[in-house]
Amino acid sequence: MEIQNKSAPLLSQQAQPSNGAVKRQDIPTGGNNSPSVEIKAPPTVPAFDVSDLDKAVEDLQQYVKDLGRNLSFSRDEALNRDVITVRDKETDEVVRQIPGEEVLAISRQIKEDLDELRAGILMNGKA
Repeated sequence: MEIQNKSAPLLSQQAQPSNGAVKRQDIPTGGNNSPSVEIKAPPTVPAFDVSDLDKAVEDLQQYVKDLGRNLSFSRDEALNRDVITVRDKETDEVVRQIPGEEVLAISRQIKEDLDELRAGILMNGKA
């Protein structure tokens, strides 16, 4: 089967000997047949105000409260990381915490180890 592109001249190329596999391949030469692509700048994202974030948190807390849960946002000061806790409204039992307490404990330990290592490097003069 021979395919021809009428917008560009063709170069016939013998791909392999005539053993039944491939007899002839036509390759377009010259010219740019690809469609043009228009590159656009990414859309601008409006800056948000802290009051917008506070409003979103309040809306989320109200939604979760209607489900019979309490939602709290806190900050782990040692890790400088936000923590979200969902508690049962009646028993005050933690239903879910993101990130989990195990992850926070491991992160604290890694941070302490790295801080000790950095302090030791500076004290020993191994900069």
